Amino acid sequence: MGDYPIADTFPTVHNYSKVATFAAASTKTAVIDTEGYCLTGIFKGADIVGSAFTFEASPTPTGTFHPVIFEGSAYSVSGTTVTAQYQVIDPKYLNGCRFIKIVSNAATNGDAGKSMTLALRSV
Repeated sequence: MGDYPIADTFPTVHNYSKVATFAAASTKTAVIDTEGYCLTGIFKGADIVGSAFTFEASPTPTGTFHPVIFEGSAYSVSGTTVTAQYQVIDPKYLNGCRFIKIVSNAATNGDAGKSMTLALRSV
């Protein structure tokens, strides 16, 4: 049937979600263990006031976290401040980063526990 691949010849892709939580008045999430998956997107609620996010990575969950740098500057994604949205992450920048933190350009308002759902995918 033409030159199209048969459906069972595609590799199995596993999708996974995880929650990232900010402490009160914080700009950084708690440590996120990607468990070998790659971050591909952020479901940001309207209660997260930041509009731009950068990333930090560490080889261990208790190690020193360093900025993820691409072409001389911190890799970042941005959107709008007041709307719930899905922000796409290019997986090539975070591939291989098991322990990460997401850094917002604005501290969370109010109570601790503001969170975002992360979309992760097998590589």
